Amino acid sequence: MGRRGPRKRGGDEDVEVESCLEFEIDKGLVESELMKRLRIGYEWLKNVEQGVRNEDKLKASNYAKSLGSDWIVKHQNPQIRLLVACNLSELLRVFAPNAPFSARMEKSIFELFIRQLAGIDHIEGEFFEWHCQLLHRLSNLRAFVIVLHHEELIADLFKCIYSSVLPQHSFKIQASFELILSSILEELGNEIPESILESALAPLADSSGEYRAEAHSLAASVLRKSETYLQKPVSSLLRSILVEGNSSGSELAENLDQLLSSLADISSNFLLFSIADLERDLSLDDVSLRAAAVNRVGALLSTQKTDLISAYPALFHAFTKRIVDTDPNIRAAVCTFSGTILKFHASA
Repeated sequence: MGRRGPRKRGGDEDVEVESCLEFEIDKGLVESELMKRLRIGYEWLKNVEQGVRNEDKLKASNYAKSLGSDWIVKHQNPQIRLLVACNLSELLRVFAPNAPFSARMEKSIFELFIRQLAGIDHIEGEFFEWHCQLLHRLSNLRAFVIVLHHEELIADLFKCIYSSVLPQHSFKIQASFELILSSILEELGNEIPESILESALAPLADSSGEYRAEAHSLAASVLRKSETYLQKPVSSLLRSILVEGNSSGSELAENLDQLLSSLADISSNFLLFSIADLERDLSLDDVSLRAAAVNRVGALLSTQKTDLISAYPALFHAFTKRIVDTDPNIRAAVCTFSGTILKFHASA
């Protein structure tokens, strides 16, 4: 293992002996000894090469079996759970691309990873660096692609990361968050389940302050990086909400205007397949629905970050036609938005 065991007296000199059991794990250990062995095991694993084929592989395999058990994955001591998570992340690296634990324990272990990642918002905590090491290892491994079939787990991961990111976090931490989430979206591609997509978009539709500004920025970065893969599923979700409204079953329906605005700021391409629906709504017979559409489109055309007028001139034309709407409130709204549009897009 490359580590030394206890020293024994032999005559007049000390004799070092190798211990193959110095991080052997079992239920009978007191917590202080268990933590000590987990620390030793973790330091040893960090020096074991990926795909190792020598005697270290057998030691690592036995160690993985010890850690892949309910009693220690769900240990009552939070520090022990964190150390277990760090060890398991290193074992994933050593045995990649194969998982070193049973399929039965897969979900529990990744639930453990998610709970421990949530601890990274305790930046003054004694174990903050351990949380960071876990984050960076899971990020570099793109570990969560192993469990994409657990939709609820992946949706929880997005919520966890968005809730944990802080302004005090370093660029490296934020980059690791982004890599974890974007690697999931890249792997899922056009086949992303709606529950995961809604979790990925949640901060962009937040109008109540549930998420910090950093969560919005992170979600925008992830969406921007994953635009190629997400344009179709995002467009499909938007169309469903625009056509069906709250009856679509989407949790994002109530904050559609905020979501549309956020997506437009990221890339006008996300709205490509929604433009026809937005144009249609501007001509609805129901005055209240038509007024809502004018406010929605007016806000989109007024956005400073993206020139939707150049991207979708037909939508702009349909909007300006409402200047002669039969309803005076709609005519007033068009005039108000037009002032903002001219301010940011003078060529309009």
